[in-house]
Amino acid sequence: MADARTARQNGPPLSLWIGGALGIAVSVHAVFIAWYGPYTAPGYIRAGVMMACAVIMVLWKPLALEIGRGGVTRALAWMLDLAMLANFAYASLLFLRQVSNVNLLILSYSPAEIATATGAILTLIELTRRAFGPILALVGAVVLAYALWGGGLPGFFSHSGFDLETLVGPIWYGFQGVFGFATSTIISVVFIYIVFGAMLEGSGAGELMIRVALWATGRSRGGAGHAAILASSVFGMSSGSVVANVVGTGTVTIPLIKRRGFSPAFAGALEAAASSGGQIMPPVLGAAAFLMAQLVGLSYQSIVIASTLPALLFYFALFVSVEKEARRLGIEPLADAERPRLQPGDGLRSLMFVAPIAAILVTLALGRSTAMAGFWAVITTLVTALILNPALRQQPGKLLVALARGGYAGAQVMVAVGSIGILVGVFDLTGLGLRFAMAVSSLQTSGLLVPLLLSAAACLVLGMGMSTLPAYLIETLLRGRAICPGNASPPPGGADRNFIFI
Repeated sequence: MADARTARQNGPPLSLWIGGALGIAVSVHAVFIAWYGPYTAPGYIRAGVMMACAVIMVLWKPLALEIGRGGVTRALAWMLDLAMLANFAYASLLFLRQVSNVNLLILSYSPAEIATATGAILTLIELTRRAFGPILALVGAVVLAYALWGGGLPGFFSHSGFDLETLVGPIWYGFQGVFGFATSTIISVVFIYIVFGAMLEGSGAGELMIRVALWATGRSRGGAGHAAILASSVFGMSSGSVVANVVGTGTVTIPLIKRRGFSPAFAGALEAAASSGGQIMPPVLGAAAFLMAQLVGLSYQSIVIASTLPALLFYFALFVSVEKEARRLGIEPLADAERPRLQPGDGLRSLMFVAPIAAILVTLALGRSTAMAGFWAVITTLVTALILNPALRQQPGKLLVALARGGYAGAQVMVAVGSIGILVGVFDLTGLGLRFAMAVSSLQTSGLLVPLLLSAAACLVLGMGMSTLPAYLIETLLRGRAICPGNASPPPGGADRNFIFI
């Protein structure tokens, strides 16, 4: 407690300041990529962004912060983190040097290169643990162990056995593993929307959404519960981020829901469910939707159209659930005198969240790429917030904080996708993904119902311990969908100079 009080008094530690500055740089780079397009050498941007994200994760979540002990122990923890970053940087340089050899099918690695790549892979797994908890990190470790020592397993899981050199080659020194297609999609398309969500949260639009939602639902029994659903759905339309949604709306709506007479557990569960639905609320979906569009070969607009009805049904079910709970508890609508009122100018200030959505829809309707739509959403958010929010003009530093948070959120996604790349490399090497796909395909002789039910069950189980993007990628891999640059193709009608596969 004393350490926490001291930290609050002295302000953020130096590591957070450096990590924040790097987060701002990564966010600005994402905006630049969305506008300008790719670099000529794909390996450089993938390795560079992954390295920057690894540094951000260490600075924002250092091992010393978890240990929380004496000075010597913390110093050792920082030395370990710095050693991991130094090895990761050297491994990234080796990757860039080996890319040309991989293209020429010259696959030979020295013991030092194998050891360096192994250390970098283990660093990714550790950073994934810090970002998303132990489940995904454990999956990556188990998959590595399976590739190295699973050759003697019987039946479905058997393979010919692989040594460390054969394993780290496709995982690190090529475009099939850590630096593969998923990493490219995150950099070229998803990152700009992560930055957009952070900018929207920092612009003050969340508070306005809540006021409008409370005013719109003031006559219903659910009151604040229905307001939370409406605010989360509108915020989800703009950001597609569950975390940003909870932070932007839940900090206000959860106390209001409890004050209306709902239980704390119901208030928290309602906000979590409403915020999660933002991932399927058009026009901006969650990060998994962008990868889905690339993997299935459809335009992003097609994914948006397909998600519209399920999203509306999802929020309708939440509305009905709140109404029934309010009736069960005997909660009555507020009297007219107690109902929230809009403040002067709220109608005009609502452009802070309406204009970015319109910018996305117009850009997509013009046939431009999803990356370009994200770029204009960020620019529109910046302009409207500075014009319509006087508090933001007085404290423009909030925008830098928003960029820093966007960089940190993107770094979390990047290290997780890097760990998914480990699974991609192992599944391709061992043939496990193909065997699983063949097993599922054999069930299709009696129709698609059984494979669909199995896929739904797999998504449900994976979603219990992972965020959406890793769960989706793992489930897709196990169904045999190949993830590699050679399978990438621009969606029909959506290609322009900003639709990029870095």
